Amino acid sequence: MLLQLNRWLIERFRVHQTCVIIIDEAQNLSTELLEEIRLLTNLETASEKLLQIVLCGQPELAEKLREPGMRQLRQRVSLWCRTQPLTCEETAAYVATNFGLLGQLRRSYRRKPFSRFTYSGGIPRLINLICEHSLITAYVEQTKPVPARIVESVAQELNLSSSHLCCHL
Repeated sequence: MLLQLNRWLIERFRVHQTCVIIIDEAQNLSTELLEEIRLLTNLETASEKLLQIVLCGQPELAEKLREPGMRQLRQRVSLWCRTQPLTCEETAAYVATNFGLLGQLRRSYRRKPFSRFTYSGGIPRLINLICEHSLITAYVEQTKPVPARIVESVAQELNLSSSHLCCHL
């Protein structure tokens, strides 16, 4: 199978295509699987790698890669990136852009569809959860814009404390 993959990658290389494997939640991969991924980094021509591999994950991924048995894989990492929580302004733009796809949110953004947006700490996954649950609850209650009480109720249901407090829109 590895030989077939290598041939396919060489064909892509000949037509100037870049092949990328993106692995999300990589912190959940076993040591054995990470070693298999490391072996894929050996697929190369005399001058270039045939495959780009992107490992995405929670902070536990960095911890796992610091383990002694991960030294060879860690040495092959050419770029390390860490995302930071979004600022209040970035959070507002994120909500307007991503949840505008749901319809009325983008059109009414200037009127502040969420009377306030809190508890996310700027973490996109939490922003998504809060927005989705708040929009569903507001829809069920036939309420526009989404009032603070719904957002606060959702935050309680998700066990988000005020220590995650980000900002008000």
